[in-house]
Amino acid sequence: MAITLDKLLSLLIALGYAVLGAALKKDLGTGVFLFVCSLLPLSLIWFPEFWGGLGSGGKRTVLNTEEEYAGRGGTWRATPPTLIALVGWFFLVGLPLAGLLFSR
Repeated sequence: MAITLDKLLSLLIALGYAVLGAALKKDLGTGVFLFVCSLLPLSLIWFPEFWGGLGSGGKRTVLNTEEEYAGRGGTWRATPPTLIALVGWFFLVGLPLAGLLFSR
């Protein structure tokens, strides 16, 4: 896993949320809470292959293996890592920005 600019930027944004939350509320617990809340978007950005199904090895449907599912005419494809990372960016930046814009 290479540490790229977008991964470092996402980590800086999450840390910025934590510092800003702790500074505005004057409570360290708020900063920790905000950082913990940003862990899921961070994991989507940092490990999109895993979340897309490529890193799990044997991909499974609910009750069957991939081969059994494909035998019934369906295919089981992994979600593209770029799409997973975009969803992570939406949760990390887009959703808080939308909340801030619509709360006014």
